[in-house]
Amino acid sequence: MRKAHDAQYPRRIKIGMAPIVRDYTVILTPEPEAGGYSVTVPALPEVATQGETLEEALAMAREAIELSLEVRRDDGETIPADLKPLEQQVHVEIDAA
Repeated sequence: MRKAHDAQYPRRIKIGMAPIVRDYTVILTPEPEAGGYSVTVPALPEVATQGETLEEALAMAREAIELSLEVRRDDGETIPADLKPLEQQVHVEIDAA
């Protein structure tokens, strides 16, 4: 039988092991045609998800990041630090049609 605490925190930590705690930058891109937001994580290129609302997109991102980190941990891979992308605008001009 699951306790209320288990429902709120479903992932159990092995006794004697400190949890891995990280903050990751996520890129939320509005999707005007489909609606909602697509989400990528620069430090974890395998993570791509989406959500209908900002809150849902962030929740989906959190879940996808956790799963990615669990796979990396289980495969013996390193857990990467956050990667802060640079954002710049590029000015372009094209001839009018």
